[in-house]
Amino acid sequence: MDQGYLYALMKNAHFKVSSGIIWISSLALGLLSSIPKVAEHPFNASEALVNSLITFLFALFAWYFNIYALPRATSRRAKQGFSYTRLVGSLSLGVIVMFGLSVLQQLI
Repeated sequence: MDQGYLYALMKNAHFKVSSGIIWISSLALGLLSSIPKVAEHPFNASEALVNSLITFLFALFAWYFNIYALPRATSRRAKQGFSYTRLVGSLSLGVIVMFGLSVLQQLI
């Protein structure tokens, strides 16, 4: 392929996801996470709702954080390659947020 063509593609590349897809997929993930609680013999609706809400909130956070944290595609960044520090930072923040939501779940 022509280098100029690849550069033009990278220069005009924008990562966009509709908010409907983000919210619907997060809601679906939250509902799916409550299925094991629904299947338990002494069904506890409030616990299933809290688990579903926690998963929904974390999915929303993960979507929006990763969309806004993604770097724009430029020829300079393409030459730099993969950033492990960015990956570790993103994963660390995700673990901290999930830990915080888990603590919140225990308090509710």
